[in-house]
Amino acid sequence: MTGVSYKMKQNNFIPGVITGLVLGHLAYHYVIEPRKRIDPELVLNSLKAQLKKTHPIKNSWISYTPENFKHHGVITEVYRGGLADDLFTDRYEFVAESKSGTLIDLYKVI
Repeated sequence: MTGVSYKMKQNNFIPGVITGLVLGHLAYHYVIEPRKRIDPELVLNSLKAQLKKTHPIKNSWISYTPENFKHHGVITEVYRGGLADDLFTDRYEFVAESKSGTLIDLYKVI
């Protein structure tokens, strides 16, 4: 009787492990991964580095709270921020995608 019970436990172990791995994989790709965001500070530093080549950027800011933004009919989660020179005579505002840091829009504030 002991041998039958041990054999049944052993036969249930492998399907249980496989089920656990599959569920973990699905949870990661459908629950955890979509929630990942790039640190807003990294997005800001990247944009500053790119724009400093052509503009005298000295001041900058970024909102740490992402918001929904509709662009060409597609709603995506974004960070909003801004860049300016010493005297705030040249000011720019930007919208960057929160999951990849991709610049969606950059415009000069008049």
